[in-house]
Amino acid sequence: MHSDYMKSFLFLALIVLYSCSNEDLKSVRKEEEPKVEEAKPFSEYSRDSNTYQFFNSVNAINRLVAIENEYFKDFESGESRYYGTQWDPYQSSFPNYFTKARPDSMHCTIYAIHGLKAGMTKEDWDYLDSLHAANYKIDGYAGWSIAYLLLKYFNWRAYLILDEQSAEFNHCMKWFKRNQTYPVWRQPKIPLEDLMIIQNDGAKIDSLLAQHEFGWGFSNQGYHTWITRYNMLKECNWSGSPSRKMMDNPLFIRTAFNKYQDYLSHVVVFPPKKKV
Repeated sequence: MHSDYMKSFLFLALIVLYSCSNEDLKSVRKEEEPKVEEAKPFSEYSRDSNTYQFFNSVNAINRLVAIENEYFKDFESGESRYYGTQWDPYQSSFPNYFTKARPDSMHCTIYAIHGLKAGMTKEDWDYLDSLHAANYKIDGYAGWSIAYLLLKYFNWRAYLILDEQSAEFNHCMKWFKRNQTYPVWRQPKIPLEDLMIIQNDGAKIDSLLAQHEFGWGFSNQGYHTWITRYNMLKECNWSGSPSRKMMDNPLFIRTAFNKYQDYLSHVVVFPPKKKV
């Protein structure tokens, strides 16, 4: 009887010992497993207080942040619907990337317009859209055409930022000294508040941009359209792809304004600030 009791006791002890050892092993394995961190979003949402009259910069920036973050999530793991000039709300509008000689790429002005539209009231956007249709017989919007209308009808303010190496440096300097405008070829001239030269006025340019959560901008006669978020230039890269598996070239890019060198002349316009 005593022997049977001892055997049972030893058997139970072994079970407990095995169980504890197994739990310890699980604990060690759990600690050794690498932690998989979620990928950080491309852009952070704005939590600022809007400082503009008749324009909500927080809404404008956050609309673009939502587009960018969704795009990059799908760009890494599949295929983004944010591609081409027409967006399918359910799937990518670009299923045959390599079969087209000239892909229908989302272009820079579409991206910037989504931010601008989100920052305006419906009434103001509809008015701007009707003005554009009445004044410009062009296919879609342009950086310079929207800028001119914002200045003339919505009291925005424009600034010209020039690199000394710009091909239109002398031409722009002449027009500014004569009547403080930026000369768009065969289009109404853009009235300017100021002209700044990158090589000489870096601190002044940084200070101006730092005061504005949103700016509408274009470069080199309107060849490229973009927006600013404080000192950052944010743009749509027309040659980007909807998926990394297709081409390792993203659609959206952000660059510190003082390091941006794709173009050498820039007009940026800002909404009027609220009266204090």
